[in-house]
Amino acid sequence: MVSGRANIALVWLLLSASSLDVAGMELGSGTCGASRSAECARPAARDSVLLSTRVTLQAGRAYAAHRDAGGDPEGESLNHNKNLIREFVAGPFAAESAPPSLLEGLSTIRLTPEVQEFAKQTLRTLESTFTSILQASQNDTRMRDTIYAGFADLTTQFHRDKAAATSKLEDTDAARKLHMDCREEESTLFDQQRESVHQVNLSRTAERGEMKTAQQKHDAVTLRFQELVDRGLDALSLAGHAEHLSMVREYEDVMKSYNTALQTYHTRLWESGNVTKSYTEKKTRCNGKQAAFEDSVCEAAEASQTSCDTYSNAYATRLQDYKVVTDNVAARANDRKAEWNHLKRVACVLDKLAGVEANGDLATNGTLRQRIQDCYTMDFADKDLGIPDKPSPAPEACLSMPAWPCTDAFAQEEYANL
Repeated sequence: MVSGRANIALVWLLLSASSLDVAGMELGSGTCGASRSAECARPAARDSVLLSTRVTLQAGRAYAAHRDAGGDPEGESLNHNKNLIREFVAGPFAAESAPPSLLEGLSTIRLTPEVQEFAKQTLRTLESTFTSILQASQNDTRMRDTIYAGFADLTTQFHRDKAAATSKLEDTDAARKLHMDCREEESTLFDQQRESVHQVNLSRTAERGEMKTAQQKHDAVTLRFQELVDRGLDALSLAGHAEHLSMVREYEDVMKSYNTALQTYHTRLWESGNVTKSYTEKKTRCNGKQAAFEDSVCEAAEASQTSCDTYSNAYATRLQDYKVVTDNVAARANDRKAEWNHLKRVACVLDKLAGVEANGDLATNGTLRQRIQDCYTMDFADKDLGIPDKPSPAPEACLSMPAWPCTDAFAQEEYANL
């Protein structure tokens, strides 16, 4: 990428490539020769820095050296005239009026065709510099927008991760329903199992009562039969026969009742066993569904946490990079505006110099001198050099994290109503 700062160097290459004496210039942090050491020790307050080339010059130096050395009072030195133009191109940026030393020096310029051509050539070189400055602004805007577009890439990937995590959450919902349905069936079987045990206990109590009654009747009948064995049936009277028959019939009824109670007890016991077996098997299956449900919760929680952490970390890194880029872009934009304003002012003055027809036009009270001063009050701002702020997008919201299994919060949320 070629910046305005690089292209302005073309101006100085042009100036340095001429037959002029450039010993009076100091480029960057280069050192001066021993014979120039006194000139190098100049006050920093008189320096100007061109941001395009980082060239440091002393304002008014060529003219001051020429004047202090008792140079040609008519300004006939071509080198002197071109050096004045060089110093003018060098700055300073922030000047709001033409430096008096520069105007004083320009008033001594002898406007030869060579000097005018030099000014026009410098103007032509500045045109490409202006194009490069605008291009640099566009390049910075594209670079900033490219970094900004990275936020959309992060968001797209985050949405994919969230969709995968959401799918796992939906799987969790399905697993939760299977578990809850199973537990409801288990609860029904549990109630049936409790009721069956209760019926077993009731039938057992009834059977024990019937057995006691039957045992008593059995003992009485057994005693009567023993008497009959000992005495014989002939010993019984007609009334005794009737009484014996009634006892036998009562014994039969009691034994039937006991047999019914005993059968009922064994039926209830068998039914309870079946219900208990069904309940136990259902509980085992439900425990398996609970484990599958809790595993799915763990997977969904891990997917949600991972997607959130990955995105948050990437967003924080991108945001930090974007802030660095936008700060740098803003700083360079300000630099280019300063460069643009200064070089446009230079172009304005050079344009006036290139059009001078007589040496006297630059005299102290000349109209051209005032027109040069006017170049310092003109607004050369270019809207294309401004790079509007582009705030970073707000971070995306993460998925809500489900409670982790084996925690009180999870048990309360999922199993409180079981």
